[in-house]
Amino acid sequence: MRTLGLILVSSLQRMRAVLVGSAAVGAALCVLFVLFGGLASGISPSAPIHVGYIDNDRSAVSADLKRYATEHLGLTIVEGESRFLETELVEKRVSAIVEVPAGFGRAVLKGDESALLTTFMDDYANRVFLEAYLKGYAESLTILAAAAQGDEARFERMLSDVEAQSAEVTSVPLTVEGAQEATDREIFRVVMGFFLIVATMLALGMANLLYDDRANGTYRRVKASNVHTLSYVGGICVAGFVAALLMVLVFFGFLLVVGKGATLPLGQTLALCLLFCLFIVSLALVCGLLLNNRMAVFWALVVASTVFSLLGGAFFPVEYSPGFMQQLAHISPVFWFMEAFNGLLDGDTGGVPASVGILALFALLGFLVAGVRFASREQAVG
Repeated sequence: MRTLGLILVSSLQRMRAVLVGSAAVGAALCVLFVLFGGLASGISPSAPIHVGYIDNDRSAVSADLKRYATEHLGLTIVEGESRFLETELVEKRVSAIVEVPAGFGRAVLKGDESALLTTFMDDYANRVFLEAYLKGYAESLTILAAAAQGDEARFERMLSDVEAQSAEVTSVPLTVEGAQEATDREIFRVVMGFFLIVATMLALGMANLLYDDRANGTYRRVKASNVHTLSYVGGICVAGFVAALLMVLVFFGFLLVVGKGATLPLGQTLALCLLFCLFIVSLALVCGLLLNNRMAVFWALVVASTVFSLLGGAFFPVEYSPGFMQQLAHISPVFWFMEAFNGLLDGDTGGVPASVGILALFALLGFLVAGVRFASREQAVG
């Protein structure tokens, strides 16, 4: 234990720059949360939501969607060309652009996979509601299409019957508190995406430390000495874990101080972040021990961070990706983090244990690969 402690202290001292960078990233996450909150704070929860609408399908389904949005949801529909609506979105005169792709109605009827194309800017207070509205409407269309059994005329009659038999909807104004909670959840989702993108890059500090030990012979001397291998690896891994975790503690501490603990699942998300930090440490361990060139270590971690974040939903929701990318997303640890995280935020925790388990397996795989490499006697540095 004494040897482990000495190696840990030495590693932390050598990773001072990484620790400072991690704390700075945590502070940056706090700034982003405040900044995005300020952008959304001017939105009145009782004001009508203006939505840009592009109908490239001209089907009974797209007409029904427009009617549903205006008559049932009270949205104000703004129609026009794509360039005009994009300008309206940038100028914040509409909260989103909803585009119905050509063939959407036929795809729904056949049961093929198709989705409405939605574009948002920074209207976080309304985005969560619009996404929920569109998701609920799409699910109702799927049920009707299954009942119509591919008969287009029957499907259109069923749409008309549903409208004729629908009960009168009584709307309840959204409270300021409810709007703020929804806004906080959406901003939290976006900021955690930034955390996932940046966190993997912090593995560079630990990976470079391992590479330096290999390059200057320290690694070889440790393996030849009476220092237990677990003490050496454990000390460096704990130091890397502390560096990765520091930004999370700074950010979550800020959220607790400003009183967001009651509206956000901070405890459960912190546990997820701990698991993701373990994966980061295992990734740094693999790159630091397997790669024989400093630039190779750098680019391996940059590519891993970019690809994992892009596929996993840190940049944008996975469902907006092409179909093949949605399948590839399952190889990304970020995907499983976001699956569990979104389940916690949305109150759908049924799939959270499975996602957490798979994320843990990714971390375990990294440690196993690093363990096999550490046990190898051949460590050439080029």
